[in-house]
Parts: sequence; C-alpha cells; structure tokens
Amino acid sequence: MNTPRRDKVKVPTIETFDGTTDPEEHMAAYAAQMSVQTGCGATWCRYFPTTLKGLALIWFNKHVAKGSIKSYNELERVFISQFAAGRRHQNTRVNLMAVRQGDTETLRNYVKRFNEEVLKIHNLKDETKFTTLLAGLQPDDFKFELIKSGVSNFEEAMEKA
Repeated sequence: MNTPRRDKVKVPTIETFDGTTDPEEHMAAYAAQMSVQTGCGATWCRYFPTTLKGLALIWFNKHVAKGSIKSYNELERVFISQFAAGRRHQNTRVNLMAVRQGDTETLRNYVKRFNEEVLKIHNLKDETKFTTLLAGLQPDDFKFELIKSGVSNFEEAMEKA
C-alpha cells in the first residue's frame, strides 16, 4: 500500500517483533499506539515494518510485495497467519482450577499468582473466579473469614485479601 509519509506520525515505540512471540499481542500493541495518532489504515501499513526485526522483517520484505496489501485488516490477517505458531496458548477455567495455595505460600503470593492466571483467560465470569479462588485457598483463617462474612464475589474477596 503506497501512501505518503505523515509528518505528525511518530514511529511506534513498542517492542520489535522477531517472530518468536504472540503475533496477536504485537498487533494489539501496534494498534493501540497507532490509533492515538491516526485512523488512516494506509499509514498504519506504512509504519508497520518499523516494528519488525530479524526473521520477521526478512519475511515481510521478501514476501509482502509493495502494493500487494490493500488494507490494514489484510496486513493483520496475513501477519497473524504467517506467525501463528507463536500464538500464546489460550488458558481455560481448567488451568485456573489447578492454581492452589502452597502449604507455606503467603496469601499475597497466592493471590498474585491467581490473578496472573485470571488475566490469561478471556470472558471469565466473576462467580468462576471467586469459587476457584476459594477452592484453591489453604483451610486457614482467611478462607473461613470469607465464608463466615458472606463474601460472594471476587471483587469483595480481593478487598479483604
């Protein structure tokens, strides 16, 4: 896609992509930076190669001929398809159920680990977060306090933690 350089657009400052990480994460980070500068898809396409390095940049220069991409959506589709092997495995509720507080693990560390897993799961319901958090806790004062005080959702549990 040929488009003149826009003077007001700054080269994105995201981590460069080398083909070994999640292409969807890279595209999301790129879109977040570009969307605050311009809505012009042609400009997005023009600046995209500046976020690539190594084999990803070689692939782009070798296989994406000038003028062959007609829109940013097409560029995104082709790019994600090419580097699909780097996609992050999508966790599920089953992964979250495996998160248990260790015998000597502090509540703070358990909650931190639990929340890191929660972030890896799309569209996770509050009740699922709450029940799996509760199930993974050691049978101690905090767990009994949550049950006794009638806490019934994840947000309330986090406030007490």
